[in-house]
Amino acid sequence: MASSYVFALINIIGGTLVLSSYMACIYIYPDYRESFWGGVQGNARRFFVLSMIPSALGYIAFFYCVLFKLESWIFDYKSLLGYSYINILCIIFLSTSSIWMPALVMYFKTDSIFWWLVVVGVLWVTALSLILMLFLVISIESQGSLHRIISICGLSYIIFHCSILDAIIWVSQLPVRWRTGPSSIERT
Repeated sequence: MASSYVFALINIIGGTLVLSSYMACIYIYPDYRESFWGGVQGNARRFFVLSMIPSALGYIAFFYCVLFKLESWIFDYKSLLGYSYINILCIIFLSTSSIWMPALVMYFKTDSIFWWLVVVGVLWVTALSLILMLFLVISIESQGSLHRIISICGLSYIIFHCSILDAIIWVSQLPVRWRTGPSSIERT
């Protein structure tokens, strides 16, 4: 199977898993809906929500450009195992993204340092996988390619969202209940 088909399949299945994990956790655990915000309130919360739109559009633009415009070069970069780096990075990005909310539910249920570390860890691995994707796109020598520039811009925004907003700001607002006892965030 061609690497471009594998890339499409990874993104379709992985994207479905990410969205499904979010929807399932929100539906199954309605008492945690406020807690999922981790303490982010007011204008910051509105900014997070608004930022999700260009973040998703940025990844979709990257996906489109890689699949339909840049496929001739992006899949040439192979890992030691022979698999395309871009496909490996997408698997890491999408799998850690789909683990985040179920891990957060486990943290809320157990107040365990283990689950807090998983929650924070998957956010950072998600951000780092996107950063590595960006470096891969930047390293390609098609300097003037509009599609390369679109890919760089799309990845740059989702990196901002996943690293700054999620892994830094959201984590800093998340009550550390395993150290301080019950959270001030109520489970409604």
